[in-house]
Amino acid sequence: MNFDFGLFLAALFFILFTGYIVFHLSYFFGFYFKYLEIEDNCISIFDLNKFKFKKNTLDEILGYSKSEAYFGKNGWKSKSIVIYFKNGETSELVKVFLSNFDSLEEELKSKKNKYLGFEGYQTGWFYRRYKFNKNKK
Repeated sequence: MNFDFGLFLAALFFILFTGYIVFHLSYFFGFYFKYLEIEDNCISIFDLNKFKFKKNTLDEILGYSKSEAYFGKNGWKSKSIVIYFKNGETSELVKVFLSNFDSLEEELKSKKNKYLGFEGYQTGWFYRRYKFNKNKK
């Protein structure tokens, strides 16, 4: 039996590259995927990366801003809305991972939540830094 080292390296490279792509897609999906439900005066957000369901009234929202989330150094971007809560927490909702993104913006406008403005994408050491957050990380 003849061992082909070139074929072995090609197969190893293919397996590592495929694993790398699957890992990054899974990470982005897990980090940015959120399930949003808007009821009368409440907004409920299920955050997959924290595996946590949070329900807030629209009165608990300090304001919201529009932004963009970037995927990869020279990759693609998607619109996002960053919601700032009065208790200092933030929640970023990315359009590509959210089916009712447009209804969220309309609901926030109709309930007269404060629009804080557009914020550019700023990265911190490990997490994104948000412009209007009181508890800056």
